[in-house]
Amino acid sequence: MKAFLAVMGGAVGLLLATTYAAAQDTKSCEAGDAKACIAAGNALIAKDNPNPDMPRGKQLFERACNLGNPSGCTLAGQLYLASGLGLVRDTPKGLALLNKGCSGGEGYACHLLGSAYDAGSAGLAVDKEKAISYFSSACTLGKENSCNVVHNIFLDEAPAGRARPHELAVVLGRACENGLVSQCAEAAVIAYDGGNGKWPQAIDWQLADRNALAGCKNRVVKACLVGEHIFSNPASKGFDLQRGYMYSDANCRLGTATGCYNKGNILILQENYPEVAASFAAGCKLGNRESCTEQQRWAAYAGLASRHGSRDAGRMVLLDRVIGYGDHTGAFMIAINDFRSEPVATYVFDKSTRAGKLSQLRDIDLTAYSLWNTAPEANRVAADRETRARIADHNRKAAAAEAARRAQVYANPAASTRKPVGSLGPNARFLVCHRDVNGLCDYKVQDGL
Repeated sequence: MKAFLAVMGGAVGLLLATTYAAAQDTKSCEAGDAKACIAAGNALIAKDNPNPDMPRGKQLFERACNLGNPSGCTLAGQLYLASGLGLVRDTPKGLALLNKGCSGGEGYACHLLGSAYDAGSAGLAVDKEKAISYFSSACTLGKENSCNVVHNIFLDEAPAGRARPHELAVVLGRACENGLVSQCAEAAVIAYDGGNGKWPQAIDWQLADRNALAGCKNRVVKACLVGEHIFSNPASKGFDLQRGYMYSDANCRLGTATGCYNKGNILILQENYPEVAASFAAGCKLGNRESCTEQQRWAAYAGLASRHGSRDAGRMVLLDRVIGYGDHTGAFMIAINDFRSEPVATYVFDKSTRAGKLSQLRDIDLTAYSLWNTAPEANRVAADRETRARIADHNRKAAAAEAARRAQVYANPAASTRKPVGSLGPNARFLVCHRDVNGLCDYKVQDGL
């Protein structure tokens, strides 16, 4: 019995407390507090209220609406469309209040209106386009079930050839921008590739960028990945170092290994070498093998940077990769002609010399290096010596070839019938000296006039 009385006492206490709170909210409502109006109205129409007062609750909701609260408009509109428990249906008034709530940013009001136009209820004729408009507004205002309805209308339930994916990408993108995270990925993907080409009319890279950016801000990896596909890939028409870095960096921060790998490569293209090693290290830690390989290659960067500076050190690491492929010619050519850096050229020259690959370096690059006053003197002498040795060897081969040609000409029995050089007689044949770049004669047999 005591337990029963205790329970009853608690219930009575709770009821009294609720009644007191409702009375206080009503006073605040009368003073102009819209939220208090809604609180008081909810207390009056609550299911657990033993004496609900629906008409009074409707009045309080309508007052909240008049005070500028769109939720009050929605609640009042629903009660104006209902009947029973003291309520009298007033359809025009109810629809007007729902429209006011929808215009004020109340997504549920928009959804209710969309449902009414879709089903032809609440005295409204069926109007699919108005239904789409209201459902779309509700979606952008954060009503996920409204987004699902729009998706079904635009894609899943659309007649063959009448799908409207671009409109869907716009609607879902706005929902994402307004914080409805669940719609961010699809908004970006549909605008980027039209659902893997299923709806090519949806492809819009600018819209995809906008939706991907909204998704990235909401920490949606798949949306960031769309941005990477557009801007981080050098093979893409939209390739852009700045935006590519932004998306790859976002994905890396979100724990995506490929994002860290792509970020490292973009940093290389930007010649922002100090951050490259850390980016590849992050990708390796996340399980990307390519990042691990690059991390090992960039392990020497810190030591090189302390001696040669950031830019040249980064270039040396890059050319180490070229040398690793056995292409000493390409590495030295890049150092001389693209990087135009004496320390980098010296780095490659020294490596090629130690590897016994000096013969692979081009004459023109060796000549340019030998004239570089800032290069080590021993290297300049070695480069000049190598170039001169090649010229001498070329001259020896040219002289030998010339001697062979002469011997062949004079060994021909017909040569004894030739007239002296310079003869202008008919049918005469004679030798003409053509000087090559080394000043040696390159004799050609020509017919006379």
